[in-house]
Amino acid sequence: MRRYFLTLLFFTTVAFFYFGGEKPQMKTHVYIAASNSKIYLSDFFSIEQLSETDYKRLSSYVFGFAPLVGKTIEFDTDYVVGKLNYNFPDFVYSEAETENILVTKGVNSENPVEICINTGTEKSEFDLEIAKNMITEYFLCEYMKFEGEELADSQEFTEFDFEEAEQFKISGDSSRINISKYGNNEYIATFSIYSENRFISSVRIKFEARWLRNLAVADRNINYGEVLGQDLISFQKEDFISNKESIPESDFSFGYIAKNYIREGQLVRKASVKPPPYVLRGQVIQAIVDMKSVTVNVKVKLLSDGAIGDIVKAMNVESGAIISGVLEEGPVLKVNY
Repeated sequence: MRRYFLTLLFFTTVAFFYFGGEKPQMKTHVYIAASNSKIYLSDFFSIEQLSETDYKRLSSYVFGFAPLVGKTIEFDTDYVVGKLNYNFPDFVYSEAETENILVTKGVNSENPVEICINTGTEKSEFDLEIAKNMITEYFLCEYMKFEGEELADSQEFTEFDFEEAEQFKISGDSSRINISKYGNNEYIATFSIYSENRFISSVRIKFEARWLRNLAVADRNINYGEVLGQDLISFQKEDFISNKESIPESDFSFGYIAKNYIREGQLVRKASVKPPPYVLRGQVIQAIVDMKSVTVNVKVKLLSDGAIGDIVKAMNVESGAIISGVLEEGPVLKVNY
């Protein structure tokens, strides 16, 4: 009887801890670190409420991409619940009590955003730095991705000149930022401040941005058809944002051919050069002739320069016959009959 009672007590205790404890509560507002680019299912719960096993399981599933820094996106609660139930049907939790769940990146509920821009003797460098840091990160993330560029050289850097702003002091629990261009290098950053998802006010800051990169420059006048070697090209730091058609050192290859006349001291534009041909006229390469039932390998002499993908004419070295084919990597001339 005593053994039966102890056994019953043991299983009752285990059942209490495993089934009678508090279930993890789904958040109604998720805060993502500025360094995170993805949202995981584990982000919808407090780490303290998840067991180690559940945390690892939920962290293995990417729910979606995080918003930009300082921005908030909204998900239907039923959609999040559906993802959880489909992928982890044995996971027990309490659903969020709201119809929608907010996900914000770069701010924290325990450390509300406070933008404080001052001028004159009361100017606060620390408060200005908050806004500058948000603008810098957002600009590099949004603008540079939009332009399809990346910071390829550690010596390249971006400069921001901020105009003096009128005095503002607005506090809230989230901030959204939007940057618009109104000049060659001039931009306006608009901070929209929210408290409990309610718009309070906005702050507008004007700034100039310069992305200093080593850009290719002609050391002398370059004529059409000339090969751009090291004796013709040097690199100097210039603003890439206002010279987007120029070629940075990280993208430049010696051997480019001039497509038009380039003046001495002029930045070399992408439209002014073309890459060197993959093969040259007179070069002997292998050709694969496919005649459906049989494939023949022959040597051919190219009758023109060509790039990969070009249709090039060539002469069979043995027979003297002229054939045409598509130039492929190798180089190989692929001929189909």
